Amino acid sequence: MLQVLQTIFTIFLCFVLSGFNPQGFKAVMEERKELASPTMDESVRGMLKGTFIQSWLSVALKEADWDTELGKMKALGMEYLVFQTELSGGTLYNTDPAVENDTLSIVLKYAKKHGIKLIVGLTDGSTLYYAWPDAFTTALTPWRVPFAEFHEKDLAEAEKMMREILEKYGEAYDEQIYGWYFAHEFFNNPLYGQAAWKSIGKQLNGYVQKIENSSAPNKPLILSPYYLIGTPYVRPNNFVSGLRTLFAEAKFRPFDVFMPQDGFGTDSQQLPVDIVVPSLLTPWIQAMSQVAAEYDVRFWINNEAFMTANIETRPPEQLVQMVRATDEYTDTHFIFSWNHYYSATFYKDKADLEQRFADIFAPN
Repeated sequence: MLQVLQTIFTIFLCFVLSGFNPQGFKAVMEERKELASPTMDESVRGMLKGTFIQSWLSVALKEADWDTELGKMKALGMEYLVFQTELSGGTLYNTDPAVENDTLSIVLKYAKKHGIKLIVGLTDGSTLYYAWPDAFTTALTPWRVPFAEFHEKDLAEAEKMMREILEKYGEAYDEQIYGWYFAHEFFNNPLYGQAAWKSIGKQLNGYVQKIENSSAPNKPLILSPYYLIGTPYVRPNNFVSGLRTLFAEAKFRPFDVFMPQDGFGTDSQQLPVDIVVPSLLTPWIQAMSQVAAEYDVRFWINNEAFMTANIETRPPEQLVQMVRATDEYTDTHFIFSWNHYYSATFYKDKADLEQRFADIFAPN
């Protein structure tokens, strides 16, 4: 009886998330079968252009590991690595010019060797944008500017870190320091009012201004927010409305990058794992790409590599469908994260998984 009820619930969710469209529902059911028994597809070779590595793994890698890791990435066709420089209140670089073996120095050295460009994260990612009551702005508190205190401190810290990094590494590694990563994840939080979207947009504009006033004003800012597609986040309309407010305030430049996470990890939040299929993500990606085009910002996609509430590694064969379902909207796909989920450099037990990944995505 329970299994029957679960099946009915699954079918109902598929109808809801496909917009009660019979053709969309049929496509969802077909994709569920394909995800259960994925097949190889060589059409995605060389399509993954970058990935993310979190700071706690960065400090665990030895110098020889970085040489290996970045060499593997290049062999897979990757050009970019998002690298965060702050961990637990400390930085992964040393401001003393005489210190040549801090983590960032090592990464830049091998990035130069293998032709990898770093997107450097400055301040540490914050969970503030998820929090109550800061995200809750209504007519009851029209005088409050959401996140104001956090934004002021964060901008001051980001400016300091950017200056220190450029002073020490900018001349020798200008090409390797491709741009800057906004590490704070906002999302389609139902608590956000227009004041919250406007406040985050002003914060992003603060980053743009700090970059333009730096010694390297033409380096892009990259942001990668996520979004949920489960109840009550069924359609992208509200998110797109908030994004328009944010983009109007942010005043991004044409070479800055909006790179949303593709929502596949949503199943760890709201939905059964067999519900989230690529076609359900496509309307979100399409809507966000249109907003980016309206505000003349580059649009990339960050494909999720995990699934389920336990953050399990998604079979690399399933990533094929994710990339193909959204490829018409971008020319640049990232993955979160090859280093954490598929690389065997640090996780030795992933050797077979790494090879499967390479068999699918490595260029011919």
